[in-house]
Amino acid sequence: DPEKVQKAVEEEMAYRRSTQPLGRRTAGCAFLNPRKGRVSAGKIVEEVGLKGLRVRGARISEVHANFIENVGNAEARDILALIQAVKDTVRTRKNITLDLEIVVVGEEG
Repeated sequence: DPEKVQKAVEEEMAYRRSTQPLGRRTAGCAFLNPRKGRVSAGKIVEEVGLKGLRVRGARISEVHANFIENVGNAEARDILALIQAVKDTVRTRKNITLDLEIVVVGEEG
């Protein structure tokens, strides 16, 4: 039924708009969900208090903590430094190693 499909799509998009930083400059989800446990990477980052953490033009989203937003003129080094800060903090506070979902291409020079 096309009407049911359309309604389901609209509901899914409304949910995503309320839980993800759609319309903002991001690379999508930064970290894979850990294999152990049922807690998402975003929830873990949020639990250790890193929502809003910023390195120059890169920031952990206030909407969803698994997204890194470009809120200025973020450079690759800003994003990589923010990723490292998140990984270090999560490892120290939760003893969890977060792996990247995004793929880093090239070398920082």
